[in-house]
Amino acid sequence: MADDELAAKLGRTLASVRTKRQKRRIPRRLSPDEDRDWTPEEHAMLGTMPDVELAQRLRRSVSAVAQRRSRHGIPGFAMRDWTAKEDRLLGTNSDKQISLELSRPLKEVRKRRKQLGILPFIWEQRVWTLEEERLLCTMPDHELAKRLGRSLGSVEGKRREVGLPSFDEKWRPWSKEELRLLGTKPDAEIARLINRTPSAVTHRRQLGQIPVYHPARQQWSNDQDKLLGTQPDEVLARRFGRPVNAVISRRHVLHILAASPQRRPWPEMELRRLGTCPDGEIAARLGLSEGAVSWHRRRLGIKPFGTGEWASGEIELLGTMSDAKLAARIGRSAEAVQQKRKRLGVLAYRWQMRR
Repeated sequence: MADDELAAKLGRTLASVRTKRQKRRIPRRLSPDEDRDWTPEEHAMLGTMPDVELAQRLRRSVSAVAQRRSRHGIPGFAMRDWTAKEDRLLGTNSDKQISLELSRPLKEVRKRRKQLGILPFIWEQRVWTLEEERLLCTMPDHELAKRLGRSLGSVEGKRREVGLPSFDEKWRPWSKEELRLLGTKPDAEIARLINRTPSAVTHRRQLGQIPVYHPARQQWSNDQDKLLGTQPDEVLARRFGRPVNAVISRRHVLHILAASPQRRPWPEMELRRLGTCPDGEIAARLGLSEGAVSWHRRRLGIKPFGTGEWASGEIELLGTMSDAKLAARIGRSAEAVQQKRKRLGVLAYRWQMRR
């Protein structure tokens, strides 16, 4: 299956699945749109436009287009041969403007202009009119520069001067239906459904503070938590639509024992002792883990042993005897007595005896 589908099934990130596959030298599973033969018409389009644009038009991955082009020795769109029409544009505007218009690297444009002995474009200052300012942000800066006969730097500088953001020709408003999809599926899958780039989907999801889709990290409901430990983890995993390891991990976090036919119910006598002595003592008496006892006590709403309010008489006894002896006398843990004594700045009993 595809990397994003496997990541969702295993409860792992897309990057971890892709890295593991590449380390094992396993080829990528092509999507249904990519797993098809190239037609003569598609092959003829290689190198006629940027690989990213052609990949979107043919509904193939960028790597598939680039590999097909390089395998047949077809140069990239930016490295194509220069035409007479393109040569005539050199020197009519800044090299950066020409590179954006022709979709060529700036270095190649500058190199070609020097080869033909064409002087660089000389910018002449002229005042912006109100009609020209109204056109800012209505199209990409390089298109507006060509339309107005200005340099790209002039258009960019004027746009920044009036505090306008740059125009993105690929940008379109997000609909309510598209926003509702965010976080419900992997970003790459949503990008294919709504015809956007995965990076655009990820950016919009993060902007809305929507957590990434991850079956193992979906919020657990109270009803699901109550069912943990009542049935085998494999059964609950199928019922919840989660990986088995996610169910086991959640059960461990809540200190819930796995479902077992040999498990016996809690004795009524031990239920009465919850909160009256440390959880470790009850756990040792019942043969359970301390975490299981703590979870059962919290589920019944019982406070832990030794966490009640301190009476004035108890505070006066601090430092008059050892912490362990005082803890046994007032029904608190030795650790609670020690913390309370240190918080109030009372010396331990053994140090007071040495004075």
